[in-house]
Amino acid sequence: MNFFQRRGVALVISALVILGSVSYGATSSLQRAIDRVEEGFYDGVEYDGYLHKSIASQLQARLDNANGIFSLTSAVCPEETEAAREVRSNMYSALQYGSSPSSLYYYNEELTTAMTALDQAVAAAELPEDEREAYEKYYSDFNAAMDVIAESGYNESCREFQQEVLSQFPAEFIYYNSSVYGPSVFA
Repeated sequence: MNFFQRRGVALVISALVILGSVSYGATSSLQRAIDRVEEGFYDGVEYDGYLHKSIASQLQARLDNANGIFSLTSAVCPEETEAAREVRSNMYSALQYGSSPSSLYYYNEELTTAMTALDQAVAAAELPEDEREAYEKYYSDFNAAMDVIAESGYNESCREFQQEVLSQFPAEFIYYNSSVYGPSVFA
C-alpha cells in the first residue's frame, strides 16, 4: 500500500493515464477523419468545385443495367447470361454489406469481364430489332456509369488526404504506430 502513496509513483501513473488518454483521443479523431473521407464513396465527393456522384450509386446503376441486359439475353445466350448474373449477384451482396472500395473494385472488374463476354456472345446471336435497341441502351448506360466513376474524384480525395493529413506530424506518427488504416481507394 505504501508503494502507491509515493509522490513519484503517483506522477508516473498520472503521466501514463494522460499519455494513454491523449493517444486514444488522437487515434479516434484520426479514424473519424478517415471515415469521413471514405463516406465519399457512398455519398459523393466535392471535387473540382462541385459534388460528384458517388461511386456506390454508379455501381448500383451498373447492377441495374446488367439486370435489364439479362432480361433480354437469357433466351439467346443462357450460359453467358448465367455466368454474368452470378458475378452480378456477388457484387450486389458486396455493395449491400458495405465491402471496402478496393473489394468492390475487384467485383466491378469481374462484372466488366463477364459483361464483355456476354456482349461478344450477343453480337453473334440474333436479337429482334426492338430487343437489340433496348440491349444497346442498357449496355451503353452500363458503360457510361464507368465514365462517371472515373470522374468521381473519390480516389483523388483519398490521395489528397494521404498527402495533406497522413503524411504530416502528428497524424503520420499515429498512423504508423496504431491500428488506423488510411482510406481505401477504388482501385
